[in-house]
Amino acid sequence: MKFNKRLLILVSTALLFFHASGQIAPKVSPKADNLYAQFNFLSAAKIYDRLIKKDTMNIAAKQRLADCYRLINRSDLSEVWYGQLANTPGVDPINKYYYAQALRSNGKYEEAKQYYTEYAGLSGANDERAKEILRGISYIELLDKDNPAYTIQCLALNTTKSDFGPCMYQDLLLFASNRQNDIIVRRTDVWTGKSFLKIYSSKVDSVNNCSKPILFKRGRANGPFHEGPVAIDKALNDMYVTRSNYVNKPIKSTDKTVKLKIFRLVFNTATNEWGDEILDDFPYNSNQYSCAHPTISRDGQELYFVSDMPGGMGGSDIYLCKKEGAIWGQPQNLKEVNTAGEEMFPFIADNGSLYFSSDGHFGLGGLDIYVISKVDNKWSKIANLGAPLNSSKDDFAYTENESGSRGYFTSNRAGGIGDDDIYNFVKEGLKICGEVVDADTKAKLANATVKLYEGTVLKKTTEANSIGAFCFEAEPYKKYRVVASKDGYSNNEMIVDFKNQTQNIIVPLKKSNVLTLDVLVIDFKTKLPIPASDIKLIDLKTNKEAATVTDADGKTNYGLEADVDYKIIASKDLGNSSIEQYFNNSTTFNTEGIKSRANFNITIELRKEKAGVGIKIPDIYYDLDKYNIRIDAAKELEKIVKILKDNPTMEIELSSHTDCRSGARYNMWLSAKRAEAAVNYIIRQGINPYRMVAAGYGETRLVNNCACEPDNNSSCSEEEHQLNRRTEFKILKF
Repeated sequence: MKFNKRLLILVSTALLFFHASGQIAPKVSPKADNLYAQFNFLSAAKIYDRLIKKDTMNIAAKQRLADCYRLINRSDLSEVWYGQLANTPGVDPINKYYYAQALRSNGKYEEAKQYYTEYAGLSGANDERAKEILRGISYIELLDKDNPAYTIQCLALNTTKSDFGPCMYQDLLLFASNRQNDIIVRRTDVWTGKSFLKIYSSKVDSVNNCSKPILFKRGRANGPFHEGPVAIDKALNDMYVTRSNYVNKPIKSTDKTVKLKIFRLVFNTATNEWGDEILDDFPYNSNQYSCAHPTISRDGQELYFVSDMPGGMGGSDIYLCKKEGAIWGQPQNLKEVNTAGEEMFPFIADNGSLYFSSDGHFGLGGLDIYVISKVDNKWSKIANLGAPLNSSKDDFAYTENESGSRGYFTSNRAGGIGDDDIYNFVKEGLKICGEVVDADTKAKLANATVKLYEGTVLKKTTEANSIGAFCFEAEPYKKYRVVASKDGYSNNEMIVDFKNQTQNIIVPLKKSNVLTLDVLVIDFKTKLPIPASDIKLIDLKTNKEAATVTDADGKTNYGLEADVDYKIIASKDLGNSSIEQYFNNSTTFNTEGIKSRANFNITIELRKEKAGVGIKIPDIYYDLDKYNIRIDAAKELEKIVKILKDNPTMEIELSSHTDCRSGARYNMWLSAKRAEAAVNYIIRQGINPYRMVAAGYGETRLVNNCACEPDNNSSCSEEEHQLNRRTEFKILKF
């Protein structure tokens, strides 16, 4: 994509003289630098190139040339010049990141991995982009394999110019393009030297035959500068348009650039056409930053848009506004999807799933298309749509019809017609199919009721046929529950972590005349039920697992077998949060000697804690001036052992604290020895030592005003001093 995605992140003339590290770029050539400052990167690049040919050691010119090619999205030439800069001592480390980005965009994943790693090591915690991309490099082979659910086709309406941002409206396809048109007075964008964007429409039939595109609407709705793409508010029939900030002429910000705004066209029901007046009434538009790429939910109550407004997480972020009466409420940064990179082109589907493009999450390269769904009013984990919708180039501006069976997206991949091309896709019916059988005899159970859930949301109910068979339509990269029931049998369910191909399962049902288990999961502190908790029931003899998810009341149930030792584990993932999570919790029980019908009831409490916050371990005491672990202390430490075993990725700091009596230096030594003794005890119970840090803080972290320094004297009572003699653990990593 040569420039269109960059419209949102036009940086100021001043900022273009800075690299990511904040260092001022040296002046190279007055003429070239002036062209660069005016976003005329093509012309500037020619001059920088000539300067380098005269002086091959001109690092400043190489930096500018590499930046020019990046800003016009020439990844082939970006790779050449960032490749030289990335290995040059003393240059900005961001060049390693840009070089890795160019390599990845050109499909050179292993080489890219090396430079992402180097950059991540240099940038530390200040830039998570490289780390996030590195985490996903291992999935490249999977993402690059075409999803059989999709077939794609480059539309015949594309030109050699840039055609992008499709929007489906009735039988029309609306899109933005900088193709030549019949407007007599033509203006050009200095960034590309090409025409400004205009909105076009084309009639599309059921097999994607497109009529010749025409200018959507002349006059104020398709003016002299950048127009489009567009979005439709289906509830009100309004059209939202991304366009340059101008009235009769461009309105520049204080940094001398023209930002983007969201405008609105109203549909006139009396004339059955769009009105002529385009309204600048989106309350968060600004002359100082851009607002663009809106999308509106089916019910008209949510508007998502992209902005580089102050306070964001990256170059451009996705924001959400909710309707408050007749106006849009304050923008909320959608932190579940935003990164230090660029997020843009959101699309909210009729089923509530949010599609967007990003270069900050792991993917095949450039901009990739991602989806995140809401389950029980909480966002799920982000999924990359993979090939063929994504490629190593820029893939963006996804849209689909009401059923999600077909739609469009934009890409500048090889094999297209122009700079950016619009592709249509058809999503074939991926399915979860299976059979309901008797768990003991394996006989197929006719007419069993089968339900498909996403989390606790019921998606569809069907009845197994005469041979126990059933099928459901399913969407890629979602987690489903298939629940089967039949009179005379205990319910059973299967968890299906659906990928991108039809999946077949068998759901066994046990006759319900023996043993059953009812499970309730509640919050440790509030005692309220926790819906959509993951439950695993494990046969400790065979290690066979049965997974399920609690319903809206925090409940689920199982059929059991006699004379079996069971372990049950409950967990609840709070999505992308690495700050606060529930601890996994488990318990064991057995059905030894039970021959008649019986029901077990187990309540499991899940404790929610924040990382970095000390959690007091009660009733850990030491003998005076001693640090060995007493029997009563060992019982409390066993609780920590259990937490660590139930949560195998958790890492903790275990700390010991003293009161202020005795010398501060002695207290520091004693607390360190006590913490070390506690950690060593836990290690002896089979916990990896690398998951724990022992820390003694002596009297440096008192919980009250019982300080003794400087004369080692305090008026506090023994009970007050006791509060400071404590052992805590703190979560370092969930």
